Amino acid sequence: ELWEEMKSLNVEPDARCYGAVLRACAELGIISTATTIFESIPQNIKNNLHLNSYLACLAHRSVVDIDRSFEVIKEYSYLVDIVTINTILSTCARSRAENSYNQAKSILAALHDGKYGDFLPDVIS
Repeated sequence: ELWEEMKSLNVEPDARCYGAVLRACAELGIISTATTIFESIPQNIKNNLHLNSYLACLAHRSVVDIDRSFEVIKEYSYLVDIVTINTILSTCARSRAENSYNQAKSILAALHDGKYGDFLPDVIS
């Protein structure tokens, strides 16, 4: 409700505001709202927004959408950080989806190849 009220008052959210709203969506488990909000974020703010807030929404408790998580990672690979990687690996570990093991292997292979930067030794999941 507060988010809608801000929008109706023409309050322009910044990266921190978007991150906080996405985290709130994670706590509430409202993935469709998180997706709608994430897709409405202007590109200049997405470039500064940590993806782990959004991935946490996708991975929240019993609601797991690994395929969408990987789509987001592919689309914004230049923003991926160690928190994002650990979030998605944790999602794979908790998932009961048939493809989660292969997707975890895929992301670890991409890390090994340096696709997401040079922080492989920091991955502790």
